[in-house]
Amino acid sequence: MRINIATLILELLKTPPHIIVLFYNDSYFLTGKNSHKEFIKKLRTFLPDVQIIFLVEQKDMVKACELYELGIYDCIVWPVANQLLILKAVDRAAETDYYILLNGQTRTKDEDLVTVQDSNFAIFNIWLKGIELVASREQLNRLWLQEAVRILRANKAIFMRYNPTKKTLIVAETIGFDDEFEISDIGVDLLEKEPGFGEKMLHSPENLYALREFVEKGLCCESAFYFPHVYKGKVLGVFIIPFVDAKVVSGKQNEFSYLGACLHSLHRQYEHLEMKAYLKKFVVYDIESEVLHSDFVYKKVKEEISRARRIGMPVSLLSLSIDNFEEIALIHSSEAIVKLLKAFAEILVKNSRLNDIVGRSDRGQFIICLPHTDKRGGAIKAERIRRLIESADFSSILGAAENLTISVGVSEYPSICHDVGELINTSEMAMYEVRKKGSNKICLAAAPFSFVPDFVVKNV
Repeated sequence: MRINIATLILELLKTPPHIIVLFYNDSYFLTGKNSHKEFIKKLRTFLPDVQIIFLVEQKDMVKACELYELGIYDCIVWPVANQLLILKAVDRAAETDYYILLNGQTRTKDEDLVTVQDSNFAIFNIWLKGIELVASREQLNRLWLQEAVRILRANKAIFMRYNPTKKTLIVAETIGFDDEFEISDIGVDLLEKEPGFGEKMLHSPENLYALREFVEKGLCCESAFYFPHVYKGKVLGVFIIPFVDAKVVSGKQNEFSYLGACLHSLHRQYEHLEMKAYLKKFVVYDIESEVLHSDFVYKKVKEEISRARRIGMPVSLLSLSIDNFEEIALIHSSEAIVKLLKAFAEILVKNSRLNDIVGRSDRGQFIICLPHTDKRGGAIKAERIRRLIESADFSSILGAAENLTISVGVSEYPSICHDVGELINTSEMAMYEVRKKGSNKICLAAAPFSFVPDFVVKNV
């Protein structure tokens, strides 16, 4: 049954949503030439705070992006390579709503106020998208410091990590210091400097004499902003943004609130990294390439080496890197890169034996484990794969002007290394040696001087 826009809005008003996800080409109610704009304008009249996300086919993306002028939240290419991309967009929209709530802001009919809010939304969304690409807590902390320096127009910023055992704060990250090594690892002994110190006192670090003394005497600054870094009830440390002039600190409440929202989203990303690390324990296949995931591959290679020791047979390992992969990824869309990875991996699988182990080890890197294969057989296999990739047709993905090549490193157990770590490291080092001297070649790793193998292979 086809419904009109008015009917849809009446249904939405019964239980007003915070976020709406729609197909751009939904034929049930978005039917006219200006139906998208008409829908957004009417929806904004009744639900001014709702966040709108459109799922858009690639062919309609340019036209759909015109709707940003009307205040939609995001446009996502449909179909998506991974359904999690939609959840991430919804999560970002929810973060934006949190920012509005945190700052006590509500949309009004005042055009000037809306303009200011939209500007803040854009800045906050840039921050959110930036932290999604980060893979460690240390990098996230540094990004927050950089954002604090930018927003507060400061020159320096510090993160001091809390050691709950020794009750000390140690400088872990710095921004803006001429010689960062000069201030790194400097600490504040809270037990000595702060009588009656308890961990809860770090929830209000601006009240600690020890920190104020550190700022004034150690950093030669009159005052500072202090942000407690508390995650899941546990104090991780304190962010400090010092100022030479104490007057600068006053009148920065809006900026303070904004950075508080950024810190909240930082903690959400912490949770994401923890969940990602937890799920990795159960992941078998890589989502993009559809071959084995790196962690699972390493586990299988380790098993193969244990078996090789028992039966006295060699195991070879190939580390393959797609040449200029980062440049290719910058030029082409994420959908094209996923197609490329799948096509590349398919070639590797089709040209491998049933008991060979094929997996993805990094963004543009793969590994192939070859049981019962010595280094000579591994080198022959590597050269065969190199020629197959060089002659393969990827024009439907990359365009007619581009050819794909690879650099391959080869290593073997037991003649070159002793365990799985050395097997992987020596093959990767051989691969990087190819990349240093050009590309589109193979390199066989060499055993260290005076190397003694675990056993001598008699027959392969």
